[in-house]
Amino acid sequence: MKYLLFLLLLVALSCSAPPHLTILYFNDAHEIAPVTDNLGQRGGVARLQTIVDAARKNNPHTMVIFGGDLASGTLFGGFYRGLPIVDAFNRIPVDVANLGQHDFDFGADVTRGLIDASNFQWFTSNLRERDGSPFHDLPAVLRYAVAGFQLGLLGLTDAMDTTTCDDVEQMDLLAATAEALSELENVDVIIAVTQTTPARDEQLLLAFPQIAAILSEERSENRTSILYVGDRPILSPCGNMGSVARLDISRRDGRIFLSTAAIAVDSTVAEDPALAALQKQYQDSLEQKLNAVIATSAASLDAGIDSDMRCRWGETTIGNLVADAFRHYHAADVAVINGGGLRASIPVGAVTTREVLAALPFGNKVPLVTMTGRALWQMFEHGLSEVENSGGQFLQISGGSYSYDWSAPAGARLLTLQINGEPLDVEKRYQLALPSYILLGGDDFDFRQADVRVPAHRAPTDVAVVRDFLMGRELHPALEGRIIVVRQ
Repeated sequence: MKYLLFLLLLVALSCSAPPHLTILYFNDAHEIAPVTDNLGQRGGVARLQTIVDAARKNNPHTMVIFGGDLASGTLFGGFYRGLPIVDAFNRIPVDVANLGQHDFDFGADVTRGLIDASNFQWFTSNLRERDGSPFHDLPAVLRYAVAGFQLGLLGLTDAMDTTTCDDVEQMDLLAATAEALSELENVDVIIAVTQTTPARDEQLLLAFPQIAAILSEERSENRTSILYVGDRPILSPCGNMGSVARLDISRRDGRIFLSTAAIAVDSTVAEDPALAALQKQYQDSLEQKLNAVIATSAASLDAGIDSDMRCRWGETTIGNLVADAFRHYHAADVAVINGGGLRASIPVGAVTTREVLAALPFGNKVPLVTMTGRALWQMFEHGLSEVENSGGQFLQISGGSYSYDWSAPAGARLLTLQINGEPLDVEKRYQLALPSYILLGGDDFDFRQADVRVPAHRAPTDVAVVRDFLMGRELHPALEGRIIVVRQ
């Protein structure tokens, strides 16, 4: 009998693995409910809750980390400015959050309010107040004793020059990392939570061998990326909480091992009932807000959709408005909207978000690029290539003006192009705000030589940009001579 008990004890000991740490990581939480595209549904806090609950049931040593960006970027984000997401994260609950640059799109005071409303811990290793103190008195690093490990976290935010906030200082990422690492001595595992590019992530791993892994921003709306520099991973889940990256940390024979996985947050995951109710509550509220008056217009914002299709061959007041909103958001030199992207006019009188959505129904983003004047000329020339057929690539403009010869052959129609009242300098580099559709090659536009400052997957939606631009305005739309048509 004693021998049998001894054997049973051996079996129990052999089957009981040492404790390990599970980290669940996601970022880019602009929508509280699932989003839908050609690949199906993904995201939503109700499905996220189900995944987190399952992981915590399987391993009580589970930490949930959010990588940043919850305050803008979509119509929902523009209306609510992040508070519903914080509400949901408090309920899940999330443990730790880093800041993304778009958490500052409505100003640093809004960001501070989101932090104050959070029951979880925010941190930043490289964002400072104007006086050099830590932003909102947040810690630069975090240390945890969990599952037998001493875990250290540092958080980095890049591209603060692409947000509208100008009262927060961004420290150099490498310098901030070196400073943070000096505060993380005598820990077993150091993980960097970053909002930066793949090249900068790789640079960080090459410069700092102490960092065991990087949890980074999304590279795609619908694809998870897990890359390695040597044996150290860089994990980038899908945008809009479309996936959760999983990092497991274990110890065997005195060595620490990392393993990675990706969990799809899609229709195969059941929704948690309580969080599903929260999603519906905010979605129902949004429906009401869509019908609220946001501006008034003394004349119609006409696209010519029901008459002469003017948005595809000449200047329009709605094209001027949308392009102005794009340029204002990024403080760009020039902005364009393709005529094919304008699908409705906005009548005189009260303007609602629902009418803006009808005019811009495709869910385009508003990225930012820099390009030479020569490339700008080629872009506008291409926009004229199908003008006789009312081609959708025709470009409305803000921040400049141009003239063209309708009767000239394609490729030789553009006559003049001015930017901010000055003749185009073909050697100068200009900042251009534009729809993601044409940046990504729609209507055969080619931006492969452009320097992308704010990529499509990091940019806000066109409706959100135009809505915020319109808020509280009294419009007096008129044609301004931005596009001159010559018929010789």
